[in-house]
Amino acid sequence: MPPERQGQTRKRASPSSASPQKPESKNKKTKNTGINKRKKEWKELIACRGPRRIDGTFKHAAYTCTVTATNAVKHYHLTRDELATLPYESRDSKNIKQHQFMRPMKLYSHEALFDLAREKSLFIGTPLIIGIEEYVGDPGPAAEGRPTVTILRVKLSDLPRWLRIEKDPQPPPLKIPTYERVTSGEKPDPERICWKPSHVTNVVSVGDACRLYCIEPHVINDLAAASQWIDVETVARRAVTLHGGFHAHYDHVRQCREREEKELEAEYKARFPYDHGEWKSHFQWSTHMQQYSRWMEKQDDDFYYSGYYSGPSRNSRNVVAVLYPLYQVDFDGGDFTSDWQWAPGWDEF
Repeated sequence: MPPERQGQTRKRASPSSASPQKPESKNKKTKNTGINKRKKEWKELIACRGPRRIDGTFKHAAYTCTVTATNAVKHYHLTRDELATLPYESRDSKNIKQHQFMRPMKLYSHEALFDLAREKSLFIGTPLIIGIEEYVGDPGPAAEGRPTVTILRVKLSDLPRWLRIEKDPQPPPLKIPTYERVTSGEKPDPERICWKPSHVTNVVSVGDACRLYCIEPHVINDLAAASQWIDVETVARRAVTLHGGFHAHYDHVRQCREREEKELEAEYKARFPYDHGEWKSHFQWSTHMQQYSRWMEKQDDDFYYSGYYSGPSRNSRNVVAVLYPLYQVDFDGGDFTSDWQWAPGWDEF
């Protein structure tokens, strides 16, 4: 999530006796007239672009952070006419079985929505507000991933506990942004790496960090000494460095997964030879991650807490591998159609 605003200054309202009301309202009227004129020009620009030709075969790239049309209007403050200028993917809702007459969802790319909302903000001269955050200054296109400063538009006390910790972890975790890329060998590191995995909070416990990145606690003693909260991107860089690079780390995580699958299968088959039961990893997330996961399940259809917050929105094809907890999936109620899956989904980091 974007960092908190530093060095914030607030405008103080002048006393009513200090300035006459009439000139103030005149200035306000002039300002509104300018904005209204630019809004009209923006609508004309959108009309010129016109709606895109509908392509029923369009699919977003793998790991694209998508947003429904309803949430795009609500959280990006875009109109239906503005959305019509963007490509979208049609997909059946997960509730289609209960409501057979539901129309397919229209899913838009977060980056495309962000860039259009940013363009609109710059054109009209109004603040850029995405979800519950207002951006200070121009954050640049979504793909650039510039460091940004935002103002939270809700009270911190109104947020769920896990998100309050995310916004203001105490003590602050140690963050180490440097990483020396592996540039030699058969598989050099990709040019750009996404250090933030999907479905994981920005700060985690020591136990969560060790599980995710397949490392021992002593590897992050310095991080744990600074705070009980471990910065996910920092520990990701530490793990990739320890394991010899992006691809070597991927192989290490894959081997850890395969080893755990074999160990769990042997254990469960010995304990429950005639009953499939519920096979899953013994690992349990910290309270922080559990609260986040429960909140995500309840807010599954909410853009800010699910789509935008949970998933990597940039460089997502080169996400650093993590080992999510495993569980056995029984497709048809028989052992012949079951397989191991790791939460939250197949082949997802």
